[in-house]
Amino acid sequence: VDNWIAGREYYITWAPTQGIKDLKLEYSANGGATWNMIVPHSNNVGYSKWKIPSVACSNCKVKISDAANPSTFRESDLFTIIPQTLAITSPRAGDLWYAGRNYLITWNSSDLNQLKIEYSINDGATWNLLFPASTNSGYHTWTVPNTSCAKCKVRITNNDNPTGFDVSNAFELR
Repeated sequence: VDNWIAGREYYITWAPTQGIKDLKLEYSANGGATWNMIVPHSNNVGYSKWKIPSVACSNCKVKISDAANPSTFRESDLFTIIPQTLAITSPRAGDLWYAGRNYLITWNSSDLNQLKIEYSINDGATWNLLFPASTNSGYHTWTVPNTSCAKCKVRITNNDNPTGFDVSNAFELR
């Protein structure tokens, strides 16, 4: 059984089927009794990125169906969605931060002591250390470096459990 963490992005993958162009992707938090939309129309290329919703469930499934013929579908095995205990609230998607100015990196968390804060100027391909052991106050002031980047991100990691982390959506530095 796979464990997926709410708020993180994962790839849903499948083997593309000949003759089907448009797919509908859905998920169920109750073993397939009811379905929620992920993407109403997706090209049949074999993958789609999905930001996991903030639901807790141990019997989740994904269903991929032919958008033109819903009776043609496949369902995944069961997986678990684990609630996020650390969530970045700033920076947000689309924010524009300027070099040399101070901004607050903010987050919500529970039961965490020390956090590591990093930033990326290449959409998360590599990370630069900002603060190796920040106290869990819910915020940290950052003087933005003299760099520009269209797809910057911040990552905050629980120092006591490195699997507990969150990554911000992309924002811009100028």
